[in-house]
Amino acid sequence: MRGLSPGPVGAVAKSRKMRGMALWLSATILHIALTAFWVRAFGAGHRDRDDIVFDTAVVGLGSLQAALHAVAFTVGLTLGRGVAALAALHLAAAAAFVLRGRRASRTSPAPDGREASGSVDARALAAAGAVVFAALIVQWALAAAASLRVTGADAAHYHVPYAVNIALGANPFGLPATPHLYPMGTSVLAAWFILPFRDALLADLANLLPFLLASAAVLRIVRDTTGRPGSAWGPWIVLALFALPVFRHSLLVSADLFYAAAFLAVNAVLLGMVGRLRADGLDVVSLGFATGMLVSTKVTGVFSAAALAGVYTAAIVIRARLEKRRFEGPGVSPAVVAAAAAVAMASGGIWLIRNWWNFGSPLAPSGLSLFGFEVFPGEKYGDTRYYLSVLRDMRDVAGYSLSARTWYWAGVWLNHGFVLSGLLALAPFVSAGVARFRGRPLDEVQRARLAFTISSLVLIAAHLALLVGVPWSSLEWTDGFALRYALPCLALYGLAVYAAVLPALTRSPRTRTGAAWALALASVAWYGWHQNAPPGPPEETLARLTPMGLALGAGSVAAAFAVSRLRRPSIRWVVAVALAAAAAAAYVPHAARSDRQLVRSAETDLERLVVCSTCDGLAVGDRRRAYLALLASERARNLTCAGRRIFTTSRWDTPLDLQSPRFDNEVFDVRGLAFTTRLVERDRPGRGPCDYVIATRAALDTTNGVPLVRLLKEQGRVEIVAEAGQYVVFGTR
Repeated sequence: MRGLSPGPVGAVAKSRKMRGMALWLSATILHIALTAFWVRAFGAGHRDRDDIVFDTAVVGLGSLQAALHAVAFTVGLTLGRGVAALAALHLAAAAAFVLRGRRASRTSPAPDGREASGSVDARALAAAGAVVFAALIVQWALAAAASLRVTGADAAHYHVPYAVNIALGANPFGLPATPHLYPMGTSVLAAWFILPFRDALLADLANLLPFLLASAAVLRIVRDTTGRPGSAWGPWIVLALFALPVFRHSLLVSADLFYAAAFLAVNAVLLGMVGRLRADGLDVVSLGFATGMLVSTKVTGVFSAAALAGVYTAAIVIRARLEKRRFEGPGVSPAVVAAAAAVAMASGGIWLIRNWWNFGSPLAPSGLSLFGFEVFPGEKYGDTRYYLSVLRDMRDVAGYSLSARTWYWAGVWLNHGFVLSGLLALAPFVSAGVARFRGRPLDEVQRARLAFTISSLVLIAAHLALLVGVPWSSLEWTDGFALRYALPCLALYGLAVYAAVLPALTRSPRTRTGAAWALALASVAWYGWHQNAPPGPPEETLARLTPMGLALGAGSVAAAFAVSRLRRPSIRWVVAVALAAAAAAAYVPHAARSDRQLVRSAETDLERLVVCSTCDGLAVGDRRRAYLALLASERARNLTCAGRRIFTTSRWDTPLDLQSPRFDNEVFDVRGLAFTTRLVERDRPGRGPCDYVIATRAALDTTNGVPLVRLLKEQGRVEIVAEAGQYVVFGTR
C-alpha cells in the first residue's frame, strides 16, 4: 500500500501536490479570464454584456474541452500537458490578435425595444444576481472539497471510471473503461478536475462549469425573448429551475447537466441568428464549440444537434421570406466555417470518430439505417424500444395510464405548479393574434419570443417522441428519475413560461421596480426552501445559499466593482491578478488539507480490509473482495505497483471497486464489441507485472472459456494469483 509518508518525504509530497493544485487552479482561472479578453477583442461591436458573458462561457468551456481532448487523444493527458495545451491555445489567439491588429471593441447601446442595461433597476438587479452566483460558486467549491464520495447519476458506473483512465493518460482510442461506448466528453472535463490531487476530491466541482454555461445561455435567451437585460432578469429563472429536484440532482457528476447546458448554448446562438437575421464570425465559432460539446455528452446529443439545426433553420427561412429580408453573414467566410467545424470536432465531435473507427458506427453500439439502407452497422432504434422503456410500460403493465403516471412522477421530481405553468406559454400566441387583429406589426423582441416558443414546442415534442422508446426511459423502473433525460426540454419549458410572463410584469416603468425585487426575493426564498436536495450532509450539498457564501459573494462582487472603476487598464489587471491570487492562496491549502485527511482515512480503511481480505463476515461484495485479494497477492509476491492495469472480462457494474483512494489504476472492459484484435493489440494486456485480468469461474468453465484469458494463457503470460467469491484474478508472469 502507498500512503502518505512521514518526515521529509511526506513534506515533499505535500509540497508537490500544493504546487500542482496551485498550477491547475491558476491555469483554469487564467484561461477563463483570457477568453473574456479574446471575446471582446474579436467580437463585433453590437455585443452587449449578455453577449460577452455568453460567448465567454461557450468559448471558454469549449476551448478547454478542445485542449483536453487534443492532448487525451494524442499523447495522453497529464496536468503539465493540459496546461501547455491551454498556453498554446492562448498564444495562437495572441498571434491572431497581433496579425489582425484588432482592439477590444466597444459595446453599442441596446437595440430598440430593449430595456437599457444601464438603468438603475437593471444595475441593481444585475448586482444582486452577481452576488447570488458568486455565493453559489464559493459554496460549491467548499462543498466539493469536503468529501471523496463519488455520487451522481451513473457517475460510479462509467463517468468517473472513464475520467480516471483519461487522467492516467489512457488514450480513448484504446480499450474502453466500461462497456458503455457513449461519447464521454463529460468524463474528459471530470478528468481535468481529478488531475490536481489524482483522486475524486474535486470531481463534484467539474459540473460548476456546465452550470455556468447553462446560466449564461439562459441570460441571453431571456434577453432575446423579453427585451430585458439577461444579467438582471435571468438569474432568477436559473434559481427557480435549479430548485427543482431533477435539476438539483444534475449538479452531481453526470452527463445530464452538461448535455442540457450545451443544448441551451446551441439554442441561444441559433435564436440570436433568428432574432437578428444575421450571424458574425464569433456566432459561428461559438456554435461550433457548443455543438461539439453537445454531441460529446450523450448519444442523443447528435439527435438534439440535428433537431436544433432543423428547427431554427426553418425559422430563419420562414422569417426571411415573410419579411422579404436576406440573412446576413458579415465576417462569415469559408475559413470561419472551417474553423467552426474544426472546433466542433476538437471540443467533442472526436468521440464520434472514435466510435466510428473502433466499432464501425459513430453512434455505437447503435447503427443507422435510412429508407432500408444500412448507413452504419449496429443496433437499430426499433430493436431496443421495449428495453426498460416507457413503451414497455405501456405494453406490459395492465391498465397503464402514461398521462396519470407522468403527472405523478412530475410532482415528485418537478412540481405540479411548474407543469401547470406551461399554460402561460400560450401568451405570445395571444399577443400576436391581438396585434394582428389591431393591425399592429410585431417588434423584434415579440418576433424572437414567438419564434422561441414555437421552436421550443417542436423541440420538446420531438425529444419526447424519441425518449419514449429509449432504453432505461421507463418512469416506473427509475421511479420517475428518467425525467432527467429530458432536462433540456424541461429547461425550455420553464424558459418559455418566463419569457411569456416577464414582459407583462415589467411593462410599466412604475411597476418594474416592485416586480424586480418581488421576483428576486421570491426566487431566492424558493431556492433556499428546496436547496437541501439531494439528501446528504449539508456541507457536501452543492450550490447552496449560505450566510458565509453570500457574505463572500458580496465581497467578491464589491471587489470586482472596485477594480472595474480603476482608470488605468494595467492597474486593473494587476489588482485583479492580486485578488485572484489571494483567493487561490486561501482555497489551495484548504483543499490540500482536506484531501490529505480524507485520503489518509481511506487508505487506513483499505489497509484494514487488505489485512483481513479473507475474514468471514467482511462487509464488502465479491467485486471489492477481488481487489483486496489482488493487493494481498502483491504483498505475498513482494511486488510493488505504483499503478495497475486491470482488465475485466465479465459484467462489472462498479469499476471503482478496483480503485485505490488515489485512483492509481486503469480499468478496462474487454468483452463484447471491445474485444477486437486491433484494440487488444494496441493496449497489449499482460505486458507488465502490474497487469491483471479478472474473470468469473462460470465463464472460465464454459467450452469457449474467456477469450482474453485463453489468448494470454496460450502465450504463457498469465497465472492465477487470487480468488474471491465468483471471481478469479490472473496476474502477469
